[in-house]
Amino acid sequence: MSFLHNKHIDFITEEDINHLIKNQISEDENLDYKREIDIQNKKNKESFLKEVCAFCNANGGLLIYGIGENDDKFPVLNGLDLKITMDDLKLRLASLLRDCLEPSPVSHINIRELTIEDKQILLIKCSKSINGPIRLNKTRDFYIRHNNGCEHMNYDELRNAFNLSDNLHEKIISFKNKRLKYVLERGDLSKHHGIILHIIPFDSLKSGKYYDLNSILNNNNFQPLFSSGITKNNFDGIINGDFDDSFINYIQMFDNGIIEFVSICDKHKNDKLRSFYAYTFEKKIITRLVSIFNIYKYLDIPLPIFIFLTVVGIENMEIYNGRNAYTACKFDRNCLELPEVVINSYDLTKNESELEKEFKFTFDKIYYSAGNREGSPNYDNEDNWKSLKSF
Repeated sequence: MSFLHNKHIDFITEEDINHLIKNQISEDENLDYKREIDIQNKKNKESFLKEVCAFCNANGGLLIYGIGENDDKFPVLNGLDLKITMDDLKLRLASLLRDCLEPSPVSHINIRELTIEDKQILLIKCSKSINGPIRLNKTRDFYIRHNNGCEHMNYDELRNAFNLSDNLHEKIISFKNKRLKYVLERGDLSKHHGIILHIIPFDSLKSGKYYDLNSILNNNNFQPLFSSGITKNNFDGIINGDFDDSFINYIQMFDNGIIEFVSICDKHKNDKLRSFYAYTFEKKIITRLVSIFNIYKYLDIPLPIFIFLTVVGIENMEIYNGRNAYTACKFDRNCLELPEVVINSYDLTKNESELEKEFKFTFDKIYYSAGNREGSPNYDNEDNWKSLKSF
């Protein structure tokens, strides 16, 4: 397996490419070299689609265009001789992936250009498909990567691929429910309230899936929702947070990439906390998620990623709407398990504004549950984030 397989495309450098060439690293099940890319040619276009299809149906991989092979099958830097601009090429490739493969693998593909010794190359990183096996629209053929080539998928491979997506989603829901039960059993919801946030990569529950978390022990992005502390190892992975009788605030990352945020406080600590200030949590959630996705990119954790927000200990509490007013109604239950949010592209996580859009329905649902028909006060009438000041 190539050393680049577990490296996100944004972190692949000129030094990495030179390492491939200098050390004569040949193609394998996760790495393929192509001297040129010409999607105007029918044969070359079909070859491109087959390669992407095969990587996505296997364990993912990296296509490098602009590097050929010598007679000994070792890589040689050639560079691309393009008849169109690189931006036009990337747009055409994205269009091909959308139109010629099904289900569309666009969310599993990242494309990036690099310049090495004044020569352009193109990197195409493919992640394993989790939406069932991918096939070519025109021929209805399924391909998979074996060794350093692509072949038709056999019956057993197809059956396993179709079953994988259903089984993993069931495991995700089961894991979330198990952890939720564990956290709730540790506290008394008559005395405490707060939020629990689970971030679960789709393939995190596959057998044998582990990441080197020691590499992020000193990463400033790994912080709980409120305050900060020292990250340390524990049995499950790594943890950072505060624990006392009136305040539980931590972030736990499991070895398989799953993250659990918990922020629960004593709701009778003072009169102010007898009402639920949801809007203050919303901004913290968005800010922390951007940081977490930076960690996920660094660890090259593949998409999609499921996010589950649960609000607990709120029965008979009012909700503060951020305008010196409280809702007339109160929450009628102690636990709100809100609709899951699915992130299919790291482009949605580069800045807070995109994540804010993804979470609007989820945040609105908290207010609807307390009888507030206007939804979250952090959004204006055009559904743009305006962010009220926190207390």
